[in-house]
Amino acid sequence: MLKGNQPIIIALARGLKEKIEPELIKPLEDGRILIISPFDKSVKRVTEQTAEIRNKMMIELADNITVGYASERGKLESLLKTTEKEIIRLV
Repeated sequence: MLKGNQPIIIALARGLKEKIEPELIKPLEDGRILIISPFDKSVKRVTEQTAEIRNKMMIELADNITVGYASERGKLESLLKTTEKEIIRLV
């Protein structure tokens, strides 16, 4: 995606990073990347719980939801069933 020119949102399941990866700096400066997190910078590790909170945030923020893959009876599949938004599934 970095090779293209489309905007990108990176949603972290932890606090915001102190250092940005070198390959993200130029797109970030160009305004192509937005990095968001629902967590304080003190949250350093991704857990099942932080991933679920991040996923719920993204569902709430999304106008459209496109899912490339969600395992059957998995946590994402379960979470998607709680939304009333239209979900497009890629096969």
